[in-house]
Amino acid sequence: MAMTTPAPNLSGITGPAVRAALALALVVLLLLVLMPPVPSAAADPGEGGPTLSLGEVEGHLVRADEILLAAADLELDRARLAEQRSGRGLRLFAGTGLGSGTDTSLSGADRTYTTYDLRAGIRLPLLGRAAAEERGVAEAESAVREHTLRLDQARMEGLGLLRRQYATLYATGEQLQLTRAFLADEQRQTALLERRQQAGLLRASACLEALTAFDLARRNEANLQAAAQAARTALERLTGLQGPWQPMAPQLAEPCLDRDTLAARAGQGHPAILALEERLRGLEQQAALADRFGAGAHVDVYSAAGNDDSRDAAEYAVGVALAVELPLGRVFAGENSARRTALAGVSRCRLDLARARAEAREQAVQALALFQAATADVRLAERRLQAATEAVRENTLRLALAGDQPDILRESHFTRYQAAMGLVEAQLRRWHQQIALLGVSMTAASAARPAGDEPGAAAPPAAAGEPAGRGVHSLYVWQAAALRRAAEDDPRFWANLRAAGISRLLLSLNPREIEDLAAPPARRALADWLVARRDQGLRVEVLLGEPLWLLPAERPRLVAIIRALAGLPFAGLHLDIEPHQLSAARLAEIEVETEWLATVRAACEASPWPVGVSVHPLYFAAAGGWPGLGAGLVEAGVAEVTLMLYSTTADRVRAVVAPILAAWPGLRFSLAQSVEPELPATESHFTAGRAEFARRMTALAATFDQANFTGIVVQDWTRWQEMQP
Repeated sequence: MAMTTPAPNLSGITGPAVRAALALALVVLLLLVLMPPVPSAAADPGEGGPTLSLGEVEGHLVRADEILLAAADLELDRARLAEQRSGRGLRLFAGTGLGSGTDTSLSGADRTYTTYDLRAGIRLPLLGRAAAEERGVAEAESAVREHTLRLDQARMEGLGLLRRQYATLYATGEQLQLTRAFLADEQRQTALLERRQQAGLLRASACLEALTAFDLARRNEANLQAAAQAARTALERLTGLQGPWQPMAPQLAEPCLDRDTLAARAGQGHPAILALEERLRGLEQQAALADRFGAGAHVDVYSAAGNDDSRDAAEYAVGVALAVELPLGRVFAGENSARRTALAGVSRCRLDLARARAEAREQAVQALALFQAATADVRLAERRLQAATEAVRENTLRLALAGDQPDILRESHFTRYQAAMGLVEAQLRRWHQQIALLGVSMTAASAARPAGDEPGAAAPPAAAGEPAGRGVHSLYVWQAAALRRAAEDDPRFWANLRAAGISRLLLSLNPREIEDLAAPPARRALADWLVARRDQGLRVEVLLGEPLWLLPAERPRLVAIIRALAGLPFAGLHLDIEPHQLSAARLAEIEVETEWLATVRAACEASPWPVGVSVHPLYFAAAGGWPGLGAGLVEAGVAEVTLMLYSTTADRVRAVVAPILAAWPGLRFSLAQSVEPELPATESHFTAGRAEFARRMTALAATFDQANFTGIVVQDWTRWQEMQP
């Protein structure tokens, strides 16, 4: 009885990647069934070794040359800023003089003598000189902020290149397997063709034409080996990974497919756009500091001593001197040329910014169109593979039952091989377009995310007794001042925090702290502090939480606060607005779900940073939850949702969280866990100690294999610090 292989039916399977994977698996299965075993062959360089996920490889991106060069440029800018700051203000001066003089008396007896003097004191620059120093500092500060964003841009570009090369390496590996499986039958088919030619059943030209299929496959093999080696070399340069390792099917986030939403978000938070915005702010600041006449002045407070060779004793003096200098050209010109120059730069930068935003929107729309076209190509390639596989099955039956010529079956095998190769190629193009589409909506904060803050990424080194992993990576910090004092008292504070696996702080600012930021010194100090944390591998997001902001009348207060904080180098904005903290009377006045989402949308529209929210998982429940929550968060453009589920029972946590992750693959989720001693042991891990807590969270995080799970957020830093080591 002839063996039959049922035709594949992929129509009911959702997701092009899944369908493609199943189709490829079917091809490999048929090749193994219908063809002899593949003979052993020498392994290519780079084959073997462990399998690394895309997230694990991304964790090594910090070693890329472009990122290291951008980091070096940023460090140079910081050194220049330190130089500018140290060179402004009071100056110490000293000088000496030597001269000669002549006294002429009425008697006609002249006296010639030599004078000398010493002078030292303090000089304070005023007017134009002081303004020039402030402009120098402002320019240096703006350069640091701009090049910090350029570093984020280098990370973003490196991430896109890494993902494309990883996808290429995986796809070429799949195509190499298909090619070698096809070539495995070359010896048998060649012998069969020669026998048929010798028997007069096949023309010599037809025999040679049939053998070209294997020549083409060998050419494919050589080209694929070269492409795989090039991709591996590029990945080695980007990551520093050496030695053999193998990729797996790339796991990428699902991009936004709504054209209008994508166009509206394009460029928001993109490092290139933010860098231009920073340059514009710097130029506007320079224009405001431009002095009309360029008058320079300084005040000297000095002490002097002098004498001449006709006297036995020196003369001493102290004094104050004022010196003013004024460029006459500017006075006669009657215009502020410095300000005019600065304003011209502002106008040009505004045009560059407008053009960059327009180009970002155009690129987003084009990327969406190309991704949709690539998705259609995958569906077409799947159908072609389906048809080719069915033809192999039918021709196999014909040969067994009706004795048809084997040439038809051989040709159908070649057609199926080409169709399978085409499907992999179509899937690779789709991955590349998906990476490009994700890139147009990527933000500076996500580009700057350190290793260990992405799903599957390599975690930072762990401290002794505290395992590294995908578990704890973020802390709620409700007492910003206390955290800063603790860091000042402990020189190892930040290093210990990173060693414990912490890569992100959700930093709360109270009303007084926000109000104080209106003063430039306080604002500058916080900006410097945030930049220092970024340099240490920590993302700091501003944490805001006030339930009254749910009310329409109070919502503008939240928007005003966000706009007041704009310009500070936070990595993101996180909202912890919990409706149950409102009184029952207040809750009765509003439609809670509607107003909560309206508040989130208002924050997303006002925020220059990516926005995250903390919510209770019950709001996602099918019964008793908020039906429009997930779609509303996607529509608002929320970057992350933190599920506040305080439970020490891992099975319960997984039973609640896993379905939410599966239902909303387009949203990134983290999980909040409590270490508050006030809560019972069923809800808080406080009594477990920090090391055991870290082990629990690593194990818990490992149970979530969805790509949209990012890790654990701890409630909160103060209690975490109080836990036993």
